[in-house]
Amino acid sequence: MAPSRKRPRQEVSTSAHCNTDQLAKDTSNGQKQPAVSLLNNHFYSQLPSYLSEAFSDLYAQDGLVVMGRGLGWLGLLAAFCRFYGDPDGYAAADSDLDGTNTAKDDFHGVHTFDADGKRIASCNINAKEIHQTNKKPPLIFILNLRENERSILLSTLSSWGTPTSQLPTLITNESGQTKDRSLLYARGGLFIITSRILIVDLLNGTASPKDIEGMLVAHAEKVNESSTEAFILRIFRGQKYHFGNDGFVKAFSDDASALVRGFAKIDKIMKCLQVPKLYLYPRFHSSVAEELERCPPHVEELHVSLSESMKKIQGAIAAAVRACMRDLRSRCPMVDFTELFRDDDGDGKRRKVDVSDVKSGLNNKQWEIDIKKIVSTNFDIVISKQLQGDWHRLGPAVKQRISDLTSLRKLFYQLIQSDCVSFWRTLEGIKARSLGHSSWIVDKVGERLFELAKDRVYRIKPSNGKSAGRLKRVLEENPKERLVQQVLTEIQNRWDTKTAASDGPRSANVLMMVKDGYTLRSLQSFISLGKDASMEERWRRYLKIVNEKTKSILGSVNGGIDALSEEQRLLFENDFADKNVVDLNEDLRAQDRKRDQYDRKRRHDKITAERTRGAVDADVIRNRAQLDAVIEESKMDIVTEAAVGLQDNSDDESTGSSSSDEDDPELGYRVKPVEGLNLIIRAFDKLDDGEAELLLKDTMPSYVILFDSEPNFVRALEIYSNTMREMDETADKLQVFFLLYESSAEESSFLQTLDREKKAFDKLIDHQKRMPSAMPTFNNFTTQEMQQARGGADGSYAGGTMPLSMDTRTGGGKKAVKERRDIAVDVREFRSSLPSILHQGGMRLAPVTLTVGDFVLSNVHCVERKSISDLFGSFASGRLYSQAEAMSKYYKCPCLLIEFDPEKTFELQAKHDLGGDIKMDSICSKLALLVMHFPKLRILWSRSPHETLKLFKNLKRNHQEVDVDKAVEIGNNESLDDLLFGADGYDEDEDNDDRNETAQRMLLRLPGVTPHNARKIMSEVDSIADLAELSRDELKSMIGPVAGQKLFTFFRQRFNT
Repeated sequence: MAPSRKRPRQEVSTSAHCNTDQLAKDTSNGQKQPAVSLLNNHFYSQLPSYLSEAFSDLYAQDGLVVMGRGLGWLGLLAAFCRFYGDPDGYAAADSDLDGTNTAKDDFHGVHTFDADGKRIASCNINAKEIHQTNKKPPLIFILNLRENERSILLSTLSSWGTPTSQLPTLITNESGQTKDRSLLYARGGLFIITSRILIVDLLNGTASPKDIEGMLVAHAEKVNESSTEAFILRIFRGQKYHFGNDGFVKAFSDDASALVRGFAKIDKIMKCLQVPKLYLYPRFHSSVAEELERCPPHVEELHVSLSESMKKIQGAIAAAVRACMRDLRSRCPMVDFTELFRDDDGDGKRRKVDVSDVKSGLNNKQWEIDIKKIVSTNFDIVISKQLQGDWHRLGPAVKQRISDLTSLRKLFYQLIQSDCVSFWRTLEGIKARSLGHSSWIVDKVGERLFELAKDRVYRIKPSNGKSAGRLKRVLEENPKERLVQQVLTEIQNRWDTKTAASDGPRSANVLMMVKDGYTLRSLQSFISLGKDASMEERWRRYLKIVNEKTKSILGSVNGGIDALSEEQRLLFENDFADKNVVDLNEDLRAQDRKRDQYDRKRRHDKITAERTRGAVDADVIRNRAQLDAVIEESKMDIVTEAAVGLQDNSDDESTGSSSSDEDDPELGYRVKPVEGLNLIIRAFDKLDDGEAELLLKDTMPSYVILFDSEPNFVRALEIYSNTMREMDETADKLQVFFLLYESSAEESSFLQTLDREKKAFDKLIDHQKRMPSAMPTFNNFTTQEMQQARGGADGSYAGGTMPLSMDTRTGGGKKAVKERRDIAVDVREFRSSLPSILHQGGMRLAPVTLTVGDFVLSNVHCVERKSISDLFGSFASGRLYSQAEAMSKYYKCPCLLIEFDPEKTFELQAKHDLGGDIKMDSICSKLALLVMHFPKLRILWSRSPHETLKLFKNLKRNHQEVDVDKAVEIGNNESLDDLLFGADGYDEDEDNDDRNETAQRMLLRLPGVTPHNARKIMSEVDSIADLAELSRDELKSMIGPVAGQKLFTFFRQRFNT
């Protein structure tokens, strides 16, 4: 099948048209923008101009900068790290801004830097004085970076020549104890730290907010009122305000869609970040567009149509989706399907779905679900969100339909990503797992879908009495794989022409990007073996799997060949007939591997040596054994490469190609030998944010094949193309081949992703126009609860020595009644949002490592917190039983807090699953058994963390404050009297002064006596003398048969044996 005509373009753009001049005015928000960035004279000012402009804006005033996907927000963060990492340069720039009247527009030419990026001169500051000062670098924390982004940030800074002493320090759980971190903080510098560690260090005084210069917050779209990052910034801003200091907060995001999702989302995020300004840099921003369109890559879009069978399967999947939605609509009239219906009015406006319309017009054409909207919309997620609040009222049939919709949506992408054999195996797996619960599988549309999918793999000609049944292998190829072969041939021809006409470089790389590892392995097999050989290999793997069941039937008592269906018999016979060919092929490959072992090692050493020098000039890989060896060797590299020299595969193709292929001119493309041209295949799912730029810089491809579409990578290609042209003006344009299926889920998803981001930025631009010129960043602790939470300056346990606020509503300035507000919190609980809500509600937190419980509210109350998912997991592992046992042993009122997700239904178990009997698989039955074993255990039910705050306040009322030191010691020493006396110390109603501590210690040292049974002994006997007079049976009944026998033998054992 031939692709559509190539459409060469001189530029690539992943944006929609927009008035860029107007956007520049909108994003400036009335403020005068610096004409030249502060980074102008830095040696690392190779950043794109729009990033330099964003640096200048964000440096001048704190705010949230929102970049388009793939535009390099990590590079902007790295620029701030490099800038603040140099203490002399930062101090000089700060003096220019604050200590002089120099305008921001006059920064160009003000500073001079040496080759290492350090400032050596300044117009306004004496350079000698700067170097003689040798100031300590400012203490700055970098929050919310993912693990891979940390390594990318450090790699970027190292590539800029940043001195090791100025690189950010990574703080993790393995970074030492609290005292070690306090020494690190005292030296200053930049720290990449997890939010959980930093909030604990702030609360216990290890890190003092007054010493912190500022915060750099990544992924600002994930910050909300209850997040740990908002908790950190609240404490940071609060203490800065209390001590009269100032500190900066600079936030970064590249997910504009997440910022407009929900009511006033951007305002809430900026309030949590406590920043006044919003800076927007979409792809259609004037500075971005000008930068990326100066030297765009040469892009050729190659569109290939789905095969006829694939089109029919796509239609069958859409029919199955319609059938599920009709069933779902009849069961749940409240579901809104507006986004999925075809718009036949022609006005482009959505028609609101009304329940009466649904009941009366089920077969009306205007309610026909549009296939284009189906393949481009996550319809199952849209429906699930609508039903989330009523999930506990839904029956099993409705939940099954939603699950079916999820499976069907994935099939749209499986169809275009997988080969015919893998797609058929996927359908068989869905059918096996459904167990008859999915109605669409047994419906006509499901039967049609299964029939079409199987016909792409094989067809059964049944026996008719005259001739036996036959199995015909079809093994339809993936149209895009055929297109890849054509593109590789075109690249060979262009490279051959180029090398023949010039004396330029003799080696070049071809980078092919695919969606995932499965597609990567499939293409490796297709390129190395050819179409027929690779499909035969997949077919043999399928036969091996499917015939395992057939072998079990043949080996059963009532088995035999007659017990098999005709299709099973034909598949089994086909597998048996292929075994001789497979065994012979394996023997030949083994001999070939032995014969070429030495040659392969020599070639691989040469490839490694060339890569070390930066010029990849791999020798040709002659057969599959060599390909496998190189792939295996390259697994340790950052990129998973298939270093395949484009060599003539005539021997392999002659054995794997059918005669019909030779006669078809469309299939006449063969990979011809071209010296020095290497193919590197990499998967998108292994690339994280920021890694695309590093991959392109490492491989330096001359040609790029986008087997699958990814907008972020397209923008990385635009940046790379401009960078390469700036480094070498004589270099040829980067050539990109964009492979797309026409009228498929792939094309719809790609266009929808771009459109979604554009609409999100349009909303942010409109919102920015209505924003005040400077939003307030701090509320000055105006609420009464926040005034009480100040305690110290931050509401932490470490700062609790300062007096609380006065209650001015009582006469004569009478002091307010002191509220019980100290809570010991296990440090592991700071991963949740509850500590932030407690602090915001006036509680003073002491972060410690607790052996028993998660929260200790008083000398009486210990709380073990469980989310719903954690509750099920704790019951399954038996961990909850041990936790309840420990709490019951040491505390008078142990509590199990079951905290629900506020966005989900307040229900532990569906009403359809409830029954009157105890069931081992029922969560309610397990809770009942737990309470029966531990009668003192109290269960607290909470809809949300805010409800938990109210529960904690009520529990703490009329009880003493928690003794944090004793709470930490509980459970640490299981051997002697610490357990006994520590636990008694938490009983407020008992007086322990009359107890004989010597006798208690002696009791704990007797054989058979443990801290678990010592309390029972002390409650039933008055002294050790009375204990020694008990009989064997009395001791066994008191403390158990084994322990009782030990104690009885000890008391009656002779001194001399």
